Amino acid sequence: MWMVNRIKLEDGTYQVSDPYKIPCMRQLNEGEERFEIEDQPSLYHKVNEKCEWVIDKEEWLNLIVRPERNKLLQESDYTQLADYQDDKATWATYRQELRDLPLNIETGIAIYPESPNKENLNG
Repeated sequence: MWMVNRIKLEDGTYQVSDPYKIPCMRQLNEGEERFEIEDQPSLYHKVNEKCEWVIDKEEWLNLIVRPERNKLLQESDYTQLADYQDDKATWATYRQELRDLPLNIETGIAIYPESPNKENLNG
């Protein structure tokens, strides 16, 4: 167990001095509390007003979803070249679904669209 300080932010979440820990609070001064803490579940979790770990959607998107999405986009870049002979429209739709994924995703659940031709990835 560690001791850290927590300050309430305008969005209702709390900033803790060690972002990898969760608090079990006890009051110190007005607007500030000190905690005994346990380990943070992941790098994309933050503490809410109930002193519980919740997934920070933007961090989760940046650390988990977007890197995988970008890799899939890069692996299918060749499908949009002028000399590519297969169904460009299907690939363009797939690639647009990948781009839209961060906008249409439920926090904590990443379901990527299925590639039109998995065997053909990487050229």
